[in-house]
Amino acid sequence: MTELLDRDEAHLEECRDLPRRRTRESDVDAVGGVGYIARRRGRWDEALAAERKVIELDPRNAGALSDMGYTYLGTRRYAEAEQTLRRAQIIDPSNEGTGAWLLVAIVFGRGDTAAGRELVASLGNGASEELRAYMDATLARLARHFDSSTVALNHTRMVR
Repeated sequence: MTELLDRDEAHLEECRDLPRRRTRESDVDAVGGVGYIARRRGRWDEALAAERKVIELDPRNAGALSDMGYTYLGTRRYAEAEQTLRRAQIIDPSNEGTGAWLLVAIVFGRGDTAAGRELVASLGNGASEELRAYMDATLARLARHFDSSTVALNHTRMVR
């Protein structure tokens, strides 16, 4: 485990140094890498600062917005997570990870499973069976319908 953490720390330092070594003023991928690694290490403020920088450099970067929303979820800043994930979803509605994290932001932030069901319904046929099954299972579990949740989770395994 220590070896993995050391490797992460080395990668973090390498990513921090990349923008200085490039001919361009900033490199979105390098800054995003710093945010990703900082988030994995639990350095939430550093992760958010890097993600803000990426969005400043590339405001329509749906992946960076999704990453920032995920970081907000990690810090239980659900309203900010929901707002950021909605922006990401507008830019790239096909990103299923964003949809899944948006569901989490809605139901954990507002405690509103009805709004979660509305989100699932709004996805229509554009969502994969696996994502729909995951969302159905999450909503069923939160509503304490454990049998329905188990059925949906088993369906998720079959889809894979």
